Order: sequence, then C-alpha cells, then structure tokens
Amino acid sequence: MWSNEEKIYLKQNYHKFDISHLSTRLGKTPAAIRQKAYVLNLTNKHERRGNEHHLTKYPDEDVKLMKLLRLEGMRVKEIANKFEVTQSMATQLINLRRVAD
Repeated sequence: MWSNEEKIYLKQNYHKFDISHLSTRLGKTPAAIRQKAYVLNLTNKHERRGNEHHLTKYPDEDVKLMKLLRLEGMRVKEIANKFEVTQSMATQLINLRRVAD
C-alpha cells in the first residue's frame, strides 16, 4: 500500500532519480516503483519509449492509429490484418504499448 506522501514523493522525483535510488528511499522494490509509476503515468528521463527506444519495431504512428481504430470499434482481428501483424501482437500494441510523448 502506498501512502499519499510516498505517491507525492514519487511524482516529484521519478524524473530526477533512477529506480534503485527511489527503491531505497521509499523502501519499495524496483518492480513496485515501476508499477506505481506506470499507474500514475509518470515518465523517467532514463526511460525510452516508442520511437525513442532503439529496439522499436512498430512506429508510434502505427500504434496510435491502431489504438484509434480500436476506440472507434474496429475489431482487433481487422486491425491485425490491416497492419499485417498477428492478432496477439495487435492486442499487445493496443493495450500495452506506450508511445513517445
């Protein structure tokens, strides 16, 4: 369980310090820090997302379009066919992939 003070500290310092420092300071595991940061939609200057990550295979523009098409009601199978990816990959990109801001 996270206290309000811990959440405030994380929000104010997530972009300043690495995960190991925050983990020690807050007495939480690195996984707990990452999970809470994800829930709070925080970004770390040390994190690279989307097109900024060197291993990105699917461009942010494609992922954004996939998400938009899904919001508009297109079925995941149709989106997968349109972008020539598996249905499983389309689901992951739509639901889990973060894009660069």
